[in-house]
Amino acid sequence: MKKIYFVFDQIPSAQSGGLIGMYLNICEKLKYDYDINIVSIYNCDEDNLKLFKDYNIIITNKFNIDNRFFKVIQYLKNKQIKKVFKAIVSVIIFFLYIPICRYKMAKMFRDEKRIVVTSPAAGIFMSKKNKFILEIHTKYEYFWEGNFGSKLQIKLMTKPGLILFRSKADAKKALNKGYNADYIYNFAGNVIRPEYNFDQRKNNFLFMGRLDRNKNPLRLIKIFEKIKERGYSLHLDIYGSGELKKELEEYINTHNLEKIVFLKGFTTNKEIYNQYTALLSASINEGLPLTVLEAKRCGVPIVTFSWGDSTNEVVNNDVDGYIVDNDDEFIEKVILLTTEQKLLKEISINAENNYYNFSPDTFKDRYINYVENYISY
Repeated sequence: MKKIYFVFDQIPSAQSGGLIGMYLNICEKLKYDYDINIVSIYNCDEDNLKLFKDYNIIITNKFNIDNRFFKVIQYLKNKQIKKVFKAIVSVIIFFLYIPICRYKMAKMFRDEKRIVVTSPAAGIFMSKKNKFILEIHTKYEYFWEGNFGSKLQIKLMTKPGLILFRSKADAKKALNKGYNADYIYNFAGNVIRPEYNFDQRKNNFLFMGRLDRNKNPLRLIKIFEKIKERGYSLHLDIYGSGELKKELEEYINTHNLEKIVFLKGFTTNKEIYNQYTALLSASINEGLPLTVLEAKRCGVPIVTFSWGDSTNEVVNNDVDGYIVDNDDEFIEKVILLTTEQKLLKEISINAENNYYNFSPDTFKDRYINYVENYISY
């Protein structure tokens, strides 16, 4: 069987977000077509390795570094001395290992062409002798116009044969800058769909994602605080884990929101969407969020602020979801979905129907075409 390699700088945890979920989906779709190999430049926690237990795992460096060493200033502010020390050691090891790893990669992949690099950070460790596909899972601006650390990854990474974005808009921007680029939409896996119970769902909303600044869950909590002030009894369940958990707990408790906002923790249960009216998002940077597709698969629309040019590629405004400009408009759409059952039914049906534009089988056919043919592009 032909081999395919997926290269991570460090295999992330299940709680890290849609990226790891997407690669688990991809591996599941390709496992009968390829001998799948997962490469982790640096070692990682045992639980992370178990995510890919059904595949061959290659670790090139025994050190389990903190690949978020750029947060060292935050660690200092929080007086997390052990994390400060590990971050300093990690950044030294990270950069010293680059030339060594590039030599290893040149040897490892000497006769291989089916190589998918999962991020620019992992691309830093690839040899110029390797031909590979680089995948970008957030919007173009994050790496090419973002902060110093993000742009540094682009400057340091080895040039890929092809860059695959998650949206047409982002691929177009890269093409205009002279990159060999294309796009492929994400997809969600299968789920059991019970009969839609509108009365059960109508007052319940959810957020699904990491609890960090980029996902901006605090903005959603403040929106539901305003909804409460208007006299509506609606509920927001927040699924996920991350650095903002304590801050969110404190805000909920100090503003007496314990009866309307609930931190539910991290879950891998994708059927959970079946309990809700709509998925809510206040993200700042996204490529094409896997959560939106998971929700659509269950007939659950989204209410969201724009996260970039790709928003309109996955959300058809006023048809299968809502893209809003401000908090007041966000509140208006949330209340509308709870009071207009006929509208909710229509928009939910549209959301589920639109999901089939992001078919797993379509993804598989396009992905295999890229993997087999990108060198000749």
